[in-house]
Amino acid sequence: MSQNVICCRSLVHTPKGDNMLNEARSILISRYEEIRGILFEMYPYVSPTKLGVTDREECSVFSVKDNAIVLNFPELNLRDVIEDEHQNLQTLLAQSQGPPAWLRELIHETIHAFEHRVICQSTTTEGKELFTQVQAARCGPIDAQHAGPFYSAVHHAASTLGIEPLQFIKNCL
Repeated sequence: MSQNVICCRSLVHTPKGDNMLNEARSILISRYEEIRGILFEMYPYVSPTKLGVTDREECSVFSVKDNAIVLNFPELNLRDVIEDEHQNLQTLLAQSQGPPAWLRELIHETIHAFEHRVICQSTTTEGKELFTQVQAARCGPIDAQHAGPFYSAVHHAASTLGIEPLQFIKNCL
């Protein structure tokens, strides 16, 4: 495991012998490291975010207090993670129906980590413009957790990944 990810064992319950969860967790850690490496490339001083993976049927979350992402995937999503292991990230992002649900959740929570660890609740000009576009088009989440600072982080992620921001929102969030 690289230095960029600390497996958050205190947040993860793994029944003994649960090979599918363990295999998916290993793949998700690698994918997270890849995405984090791209998004945080210009911010090497930002401490790593802990990553936990469970097979609970709950919403995935980023905890500001714990600096931790907890991905909660039911068995079906875990199978998809394993099936997509050898797919290139750009190939998964470019799928006509958008990336698989597990990757959308991973990206979404990693964007929240970037929002809180780098953007620090400020709103960039691009984020403000993007938020206004999203409100007008009604194409993305809009609530207290998905406002100007979140869309500032989204704009950074889309730009870094080479995807037009509104298309990124429609396909990846």
